[in-house]
Amino acid sequence: MNIVLSKDELIEIENEVFELKLLIPLIGVLMYTSSLYFKFTKYPLSPFLYISIIYLFLLIFFHFVFRKFKSEKIFIYYYLFLSIIEIILTTILIYYTGGITSSLFVIYLIIVLSIAAYRIINISFIVGILSFISYIILVYGQFLVFLIILITFHQKMLK
Repeated sequence: MNIVLSKDELIEIENEVFELKLLIPLIGVLMYTSSLYFKFTKYPLSPFLYISIIYLFLLIFFHFVFRKFKSEKIFIYYYLFLSIIEIILTTILIYYTGGITSSLFVIYLIIVLSIAAYRIINISFIVGILSFISYIILVYGQFLVFLIILITFHQKMLK
């Protein structure tokens, strides 16, 4: 797990990635407010708003915590921890915006690419695998719920 970049380069990249990641919760708040006016979704988007606000606060908090780190090894664990939080929030967000039918799965790609910008190859692979696993769990979870509903409906029809 060797890092190719110096600490100053990491801080500079972190600032740029932070500015880009700020767009994600701001788009979430914008989608929520526009859904109140245009009524373009059948799902309630209030969880979308809450997740976006929580994610915004986490981004700001971790951005300022990042400045306190002295060791390069701590940077690696910081990136991994922040990416795991982002993956969990993204999975919840995808679930509340339609699950399998949601097109927000692309946020997983943004998370992996943002961690790859730091050139920490091992962490990029780990984050990619965790994103894949969390989406597969979401898909199987929704599929199993569908099967359970189908089986109970079938059993009621047989009675």
